[in-house]
Amino acid sequence: MSVNSKAYHPKGPSLLPLYELIKQKRESYNGAAEEVSVFINTPYYENRIITDQYDFLTQELVESFTALKCLFKCKLDFEGTDIVGQLRITDSFFEKEFTHYGATIEEDVKFNKTIFNDVVMFSGVTFEGTVDFYDAKFGQSVKFIGCTFNKYVSFENTVFGDKVEFVRCTFEDAADFRLTDSYRDKTEMPYYHPMNCSFKDTTFKKKVIFYHRHFPECTFENTKFEGLVDFYNTRFNAETRFYKTDFLETAVFSKAVFSAAVVFHYAKVAKNMILRETAFNGGVNMAYINFISDGFLELFGLNIDTKGFVSVSAPLNYDIDQNDDWKTVTHYQKRETYRILKHESLKQNNRIQALAYHALEMEAYRIELRDNGCKWYENDRFITGFNRLSNNYGLSWRRGLGWLFGISVLGFIVYWLLLSSRPIIPTLDTTLSDTFMSVGKVIGYYLQFTNPAHDIEFMEVYSGSWSYATDILVRLIVGLLIYQTIQAFRKYGRF
Repeated sequence: MSVNSKAYHPKGPSLLPLYELIKQKRESYNGAAEEVSVFINTPYYENRIITDQYDFLTQELVESFTALKCLFKCKLDFEGTDIVGQLRITDSFFEKEFTHYGATIEEDVKFNKTIFNDVVMFSGVTFEGTVDFYDAKFGQSVKFIGCTFNKYVSFENTVFGDKVEFVRCTFEDAADFRLTDSYRDKTEMPYYHPMNCSFKDTTFKKKVIFYHRHFPECTFENTKFEGLVDFYNTRFNAETRFYKTDFLETAVFSKAVFSAAVVFHYAKVAKNMILRETAFNGGVNMAYINFISDGFLELFGLNIDTKGFVSVSAPLNYDIDQNDDWKTVTHYQKRETYRILKHESLKQNNRIQALAYHALEMEAYRIELRDNGCKWYENDRFITGFNRLSNNYGLSWRRGLGWLFGISVLGFIVYWLLLSSRPIIPTLDTTLSDTFMSVGKVIGYYLQFTNPAHDIEFMEVYSGSWSYATDILVRLIVGLLIYQTIQAFRKYGRF
């Protein structure tokens, strides 16, 4: 477990290249053959500038609609219009809104390589065939509200200039939101295309993939993943909340980077959540995560930047379910998170990692007691403080030896100075051999002194009342430090 992972900062240009591309795309249609209007009896258009649309509001049924390399200067609105065949609009450009309300599309839908300059809205639409937005580009917001996708859906290499929202949607088959390796290699800027997204009351019944995506903002609320969900090598730049999100199959966050806090707020894990080489640079709150059935976490190579994991005492009227309180991590939540990570490590017999999380759990507990106003002698504050100083909660034998040597030497000096008479008093006339002999005797006395079980009269007649008191006090402290040092040496046998 690393504690030095650095926050991710996306490189490359802003969204300006997308708008430059929109401008260039619009200009490329100036040489189109003619301007036409959309009519229901002309379902096929190619290389056309479309200036006006037929009134679809009166049409309940359209056999199909195809547009290839077309420029739409008008708003295209399918409201209550079912499409029996395909809806295919590829390599085209929309200057104005595109909306589709309360309808069913019986066959495949294709919008690949199409640019939408304005708002896009699908509401209450049932997609019976596959849906393909491969390499499409959205300049403004796009919303899918109350939609059902019955077959495979692809947003592969899709660019979102603004927020994309899925509300009350159901994905019956697999869904793909990835940025492919070939696309990333081609742009030479793998993360310059952001994906601001929101998934609310949405269900994915099969596999869903988000490979290599960059999320400036992302929220999941009442979202259910019934199949595998894969966030491999993704980037989350803002606070992220998985609120009442169910992971009923494998959830993969391998090599994902969370630059700000992430909260698994009433999230359910029914199988396994893979956090291999995942970086939490702003902290992670797992205090409210629920493991059901045989759910567990895979934590190999998990990186937590403990300096970036900031927690506070629970503010007055704090309620994680209200407003933005979920963005605030309390000391208790931080401690509980480390406890869960420790427990999950022990379930996989990973004692080394469990020890590190145990130390972090105890440190969070110490800070919690301190910030809650406990005095140094109240509750467990003294115990946690002593364990932190003496051996770093059982992890550092060097710290134990250092304190043992320092306390024993200082205690022996004080004991020596408090003696009623000293056995060795060097003078200027003392010979070198006598000096070495005297030093040897002092070292011998010191070694006896460091033994907590030494005889109280180990220096014969030279003791005094205050030296007796010092001897008893120091031997108690030395005994504790010896135990703390041994505990650190035997740390791998603790769990």
